[in-house]
Amino acid sequence: DIVPRGHAIECRINAEDPAANFRPCPGKIEQIFAPGGYGVRWDSHAAAGYVVPPHYDSLVGKLIVHQPTRDAAIDTMLRALSELRVAGIRTTVPLHRDILGLSAFRNAEIDTKYVERWLAGGLSAREAARRAMDEVSGPVIAVALVLGAVFVPTAFVPGISGQFYRQFALTIAAST
Repeated sequence: DIVPRGHAIECRINAEDPAANFRPCPGKIEQIFAPGGYGVRWDSHAAAGYVVPPHYDSLVGKLIVHQPTRDAAIDTMLRALSELRVAGIRTTVPLHRDILGLSAFRNAEIDTKYVERWLAGGLSAREAARRAMDEVSGPVIAVALVLGAVFVPTAFVPGISGQFYRQFALTIAAST
């Protein structure tokens, strides 16, 4: 039998400006400080001096946390995001903090269409969450555990950054 143990959250940190329709923000990373601690992992190829190119994937790194409970995982991710420093370029860190700070997120009331509604309507993060609740009956948890493998649903937003699809930076997975 497969027994879920804890909760994991992954934030994909991209060199993009969420406030400007996820405009790519290529440039030189002047300084980078990765958070750490129990249940915190930073996966990245980037270091100080790395130049984020304008024509390729803007992923700077993945910040991943694992904790025994959903609330603990959210709290740990919020702390890790507040400690993460990427100087020299704009990143999606503020977007992650905004979304993780929503009570609707903490209560698993945001679905995978959240970002599409937010972008399409020029909505604030909070208004998009409110509209998400108007469209669903009951909480929607974007997590599925299938045959022992973790399925991580991800929303894709077409048309951002020219020809590229930009992956919504937040995925949630149940850890086994």
